[in-house]
Amino acid sequence: MEKREIEIEKVKKELDPVRYEVFYNRIKQIMEEGKEVLRYLSGSTIAREAGEVMQAFYLPTGEAVVIACGILMHIMNVTRVIRYMRDNEYEKEGIGIYDGDQFINNDAYIGGMHAPDTSLVAPIFYKGELIGYVASISHTTETGGIEPGGMCPSATEAWHDGIHLPAVKLVERGRMRRDVLNMILRSVRTPRAMEVDIKARLAANERVRKRLTELIDEVGLDFFKKACRALLDDAREEMRTRLKRLRPGKYVARSYCDTVGIRGDRLAIIQVEMEITEEGELYIKVPIVSPQLPSFNNAYLPATEASTFYILLVQLAYDTRWNSAISDLVHLDVLPHSRLNADADQSVGYATVGIAQVYTNALTECLSRAFYCSGQKEEAVAQHNVVACGIWGGIDQHGRPCGNILSNVWPASGMGGRYGRDGIDSSVQYFNPWSYTADSEGEEVFMPVLHWVVKHRANSGGFGKWRGGSGIKAIDVVHGSNNVATYVIGTGGKIQVNQGLFGGYPSACIYSDRMVNTDFFERARKGERLPYDFNEVRELLEGEYIPGPPSIPARLSKEGDIIMYSSIGGAGFGDPIERDPERIVEDVKTGHATLDVAERVYAVSIDPDTLEIDHEKTQALREAKRRERLEVGVPGGEFLKELVRRRENRDLPQVAIDFIDETAGFCPAFKDALEREKEASQRDWKPIGRNGKIERELFELTLYVSVGQLEDGRVVTYCKECGFVFGDVEENFKYYCLVHERDPEEILPGEESADRMAPDKDWAVFREFYCPGCGRQIEVESTPPGTPILQNYVFSKKDITKE
Repeated sequence: MEKREIEIEKVKKELDPVRYEVFYNRIKQIMEEGKEVLRYLSGSTIAREAGEVMQAFYLPTGEAVVIACGILMHIMNVTRVIRYMRDNEYEKEGIGIYDGDQFINNDAYIGGMHAPDTSLVAPIFYKGELIGYVASISHTTETGGIEPGGMCPSATEAWHDGIHLPAVKLVERGRMRRDVLNMILRSVRTPRAMEVDIKARLAANERVRKRLTELIDEVGLDFFKKACRALLDDAREEMRTRLKRLRPGKYVARSYCDTVGIRGDRLAIIQVEMEITEEGELYIKVPIVSPQLPSFNNAYLPATEASTFYILLVQLAYDTRWNSAISDLVHLDVLPHSRLNADADQSVGYATVGIAQVYTNALTECLSRAFYCSGQKEEAVAQHNVVACGIWGGIDQHGRPCGNILSNVWPASGMGGRYGRDGIDSSVQYFNPWSYTADSEGEEVFMPVLHWVVKHRANSGGFGKWRGGSGIKAIDVVHGSNNVATYVIGTGGKIQVNQGLFGGYPSACIYSDRMVNTDFFERARKGERLPYDFNEVRELLEGEYIPGPPSIPARLSKEGDIIMYSSIGGAGFGDPIERDPERIVEDVKTGHATLDVAERVYAVSIDPDTLEIDHEKTQALREAKRRERLEVGVPGGEFLKELVRRRENRDLPQVAIDFIDETAGFCPAFKDALEREKEASQRDWKPIGRNGKIERELFELTLYVSVGQLEDGRVVTYCKECGFVFGDVEENFKYYCLVHERDPEEILPGEESADRMAPDKDWAVFREFYCPGCGRQIEVESTPPGTPILQNYVFSKKDITKE
């Protein structure tokens, strides 16, 4: 037993287990009380109604002992703020750390996601001794950026994001520093909302400080310190236990992004490599990632770190005691000067729920692949979504300054399909698992907006055996103001932000359209028919229609102007033609799918009048679909040669050429991947096929692929449905598949549907991998043309044969 483990056991023996358990529940309840004080006193609907708040207690060294959420992503950010204060010797003369102080931080480069996420950090002293810090964190929409609302699509540098407060002392010895407060209020468009939010954080911290002092009075300082340390030790060891349950090896996933802001769209890649060791350590690398850009969709390293930990909390440690000790086992390595590790002068307005959330999609897939092949199938989930939301600021219907994120759409995004279950519809954001979708009426009181339509968007969840959860579509109308700036932030218009899992498809693309100078209210006054869908807006209303990408910059809007946008659905899980036909009928009845998709994608024949299933025709459709796959699929070796040839000859769309050139020039790992694939294209990738007999199954790798041992002792991958043997386990089983690249419009509706759901085929193709033996669709890559085939698993044969 190591020295540290001996010390942990010693501390635990000194703590009465019953008293320790009571202590945990007491301190947890204190944080919950502080969180609710913060939430209900906040002036922002995103905090009060959508739950974007967090309260936590930290040790003097920065470790978060216990947190109450609200929003999860800031658990590590305040740790960084406290350590910044320590590193810069705040305790010395010139700043000082005194009883009653409170420090305000929204500098994301120090510790945060973007400028709106503001923390108030207060030291707690007990009888003159610094015992820790309490922090209150919430989202204040207006930060004085280049556009109202704090997440500015027009931003091209950090200073466009608004005011930066690098751990500034706001309260000294219990007294507000009015000069500092006045400076903050003068820097934003809505000083009233900023002041209310600041005072809500102050009140929450004061409540928690009072309750913690009472708790220490009761249990004693020595017990308090030991119990806090024990909570950290418990969380760390529980996390190690869970990591040890996962199969050692490397798991790899990719995701893509297109939004950069006013500069137009730009193709970006994020490739995550997650390695699990036998000792229960987790190494997460991002060796392939696009370079930083002068746009609002970069992230600083603290944001990537925070995003890593909130995914680990909700996916791996969801029923443990949450604190920052899990970070002791996680090692993060992100390429510098990249979109996920940007320099301090870069704008990061959309980082929180833009590029950083695209990163969490890939990380989620890595974890799901590890869960599945470790026998924890129920934990596996396809990639989820990225936030798309409206942001408004200007003069409200009462003539007052206003600024707010509209929070009735973005929380209502779709979850990825799950093993044995569809993804949850319109209700999932992993960074805020307790999020509440804001009431339309509440936002309509505070903002000059009429939430005219909010409903599920058919076919928006990724198609699969278990489909992704649906997103929603919304129509917002400017009401009661002729002086309000409106814009939308989103991504995933030309290429999806998520990937399907085990043969499922990604979710639908999104966009944000406007119609200005409309006769909406005139028609309403006359009692004439009003639009309730995107296509009806164009058909029924007079005005100028302006189609747009997912992110559209601020535009001065007036009464009757309309903004239309959608939240993103989750990705699909498993081969769509294995979906239960009865579930398809239910989807059609509830508006989650259309009859066209039911037959074209799911191969289910449904009577359009009675919605009854023709089971005989359905079986024939599905058999025909498998035969089609076997006919159009190209053997992996041949496909590989052609892929390399097209890349070498630059026989690709220009956007794909530019993307490959940029990524190879910036990422050595991507350049190496291109070289390895070129070498691989010279090999003969003939599968073992029916010539090998599986003597022993070792484990299920995916929904359709297992790892087993042949009679001659070779360890191979094979189709668990038909027994077709692919090849050696150390090789990429995709090379042994039949491969077909499909135009996404063959799967997702395009412009002709009046709802643009398919990606741009120059930006993305659906690369489908079929079993040569039975035609099952075992993997799908939504990827730019010409990109290397991804190897999702890297195992050593030594580790596998330990089974």
